[in-house]
Amino acid sequence: MSFAPVGASVYALNETDASFSPESLTLQPADGLVNDLTVFGVIEPQAYVKDYFVGDNLSLKFYLSQIPFTRRNRTLVDEEYAGTSLDPTRWSVDDPLGVVSVNGGKLQSAGGTGIDGQTTVAFAEKTELGGALVLQHGNVTFTGQSDGILGGLYPAVVSLAGCFAGFRILPTAGQPEIQAVVNGTLSGTAMLTSPGHIYALTTRIFSAEVFRRQQTFHSASHPAGNGYGGALASADVRIVLEVHDVDPTNPATAVAPSTVLYDSLIAGAPGFCSYVLVNAANLNCSIAFTRILQAVDAEVRSALPNGSYRTRLVGSLSDGAECKILSSPALEFFPKYAPASGEFIEVRYRGFGRAVARVNNRQSIFQQMHGTDDGVRAAVRDVHAPSPRTASDCENAALALLDGAAPIVWSGEYTTWSDFLPGNATDIFPGDRLDVNVPSRSSPFEAIVSEVQIETARGFGYRLVDATRPARV
Repeated sequence: MSFAPVGASVYALNETDASFSPESLTLQPADGLVNDLTVFGVIEPQAYVKDYFVGDNLSLKFYLSQIPFTRRNRTLVDEEYAGTSLDPTRWSVDDPLGVVSVNGGKLQSAGGTGIDGQTTVAFAEKTELGGALVLQHGNVTFTGQSDGILGGLYPAVVSLAGCFAGFRILPTAGQPEIQAVVNGTLSGTAMLTSPGHIYALTTRIFSAEVFRRQQTFHSASHPAGNGYGGALASADVRIVLEVHDVDPTNPATAVAPSTVLYDSLIAGAPGFCSYVLVNAANLNCSIAFTRILQAVDAEVRSALPNGSYRTRLVGSLSDGAECKILSSPALEFFPKYAPASGEFIEVRYRGFGRAVARVNNRQSIFQQMHGTDDGVRAAVRDVHAPSPRTASDCENAALALLDGAAPIVWSGEYTTWSDFLPGNATDIFPGDRLDVNVPSRSSPFEAIVSEVQIETARGFGYRLVDATRPARV
């Protein structure tokens, strides 16, 4: 698949050309002027909502005041490490020492004296820190002393100093330790690992801003690199780093609560980060799986009387979570995590509504005013690509569409033999530009070919179907 700008190939259709066939050209002019435009988008996050409850040591379900805006729960990445190598469309590997391998359904790192930021396994795409996201770095088993970072998020340079959030693996006299690293600094207490145990490392991300970057919309006067929108939305992001310690000889540990190494709101968090699963200086471990999950866009926290608030983990019981969000809408705790009597509960989420915006061109409206004509030429559009996700996106889409609004819009067809194609073209494809200059029809304009039909009749002929102005394509 190859991509090229629309209109990159230009051909002229001129009635003064000897090969021009006037009877083969059909044109339909129409009033294309729009100066008052309403654009509808998809369902967007709107009101910032906080619901408060108090536990009684018995109630498990608490009904929310609004239905939360939430994207469909889905698994974005589910890596089981099948085969003998990593999928290059999903992972980018930098392994100069050859210490990273895939074997027996596990990603393995076998020692080596590496350098911070030089032996890495990174996800191929940037990760957006918006809404609720769960990064399950996988079940990790340590096979020896280790030094490095697992599950790191990096806004720029991949290094310990540049790590926004991740799990620092520290070598000790005995087993390795796991400690949270945030903004390049170790935070909280370290967890000493035990031989043979499995450690499920999970990063949970909560942001009230679901979309961290606006969509970008282009027009003829705002081409690539100068479109409407594209701004980055600033946001505070809560980061929760947790470890679920599972002892294979003790089945009860599989549903035991996770240990939270870090839980705090980070102001002015970056919008996008590189997700680097492995940053190995000297890691001896295996990882059984890696998943990236789009979770319910809601944050649940609670505090005992006179105590401090802590994040309640939302998800499934098998993942060490304590509660879940129901579509009723309600917050439901698992029985073993029932809120204590007098425990304060806070749920933060966004309400929802349809994204819509209306934009008008007052100068154009004034120019069109005549007598009882108020000058308004209104229209309603439903934009599909890129999809306007917020009211701001709808406004930018409307501005781009108004750029292309013109008093007269032309569409039409032209049929000709292949030997007489405009501009001595050998082929014409959809997306090519056609400069139509037919003064006898009062129709000088630039058009984009949207469809080409080829018919065989004692030779080859082309039929250019529906060539329209760029504003209508």
